[in-house]
Amino acid sequence: MGLCNGSTGTVVDLIYLPLQAPPDLPCCVIVDFGTSYTGPTLFHEQGRQGWVPIHPITASWTTVGTQGERLDHTRTQIPLRLSWAWTIWKAQGQTIPDKLVLDIGEQEKEHGLTYTAFSRATDVANIGIANPLTRARLTSKIKNGKKLKRRVEEERRLEALEHETQQKMQSMPIWRDLVSNLIRN
Repeated sequence: MGLCNGSTGTVVDLIYLPLQAPPDLPCCVIVDFGTSYTGPTLFHEQGRQGWVPIHPITASWTTVGTQGERLDHTRTQIPLRLSWAWTIWKAQGQTIPDKLVLDIGEQEKEHGLTYTAFSRATDVANIGIANPLTRARLTSKIKNGKKLKRRVEEERRLEALEHETQQKMQSMPIWRDLVSNLIRN
């Protein structure tokens, strides 16, 4: 239905049962997941199709006490996590259709981090940048990083291995016949 762990939405309302109020848990929290939610809707009005009620869940478990006695535990909570901000690592793999503000720091902590941050947005017009992003950050600083140098060396090693393998395969008669047949057909 378009929802999974890590789905983001906006809390729209807290619904309490009669005679209940904070600090009690609400009977449900209405969350707007927008177009990410593709399941059945409770609200048919325009703009409310992505609203989903999230109910409290109760977890139960048993432990053994210091005298060997059985201790039963339960905890009831609403399975939501407040998210004002994500690290780039946490956002990796997410598609963020809404507006986002990137604060990627002054240096590239890991090669590819800037790319990962920018590639989360579905539209470049939805990206705001909190701190200035210099040309040097995108060119020389990333290019001169230690980890990127090791990656480039490994890519060169693999390309040489590929070339060597192709040379060996082309010297084999069965390989030449296979390539000739593919070209003819």
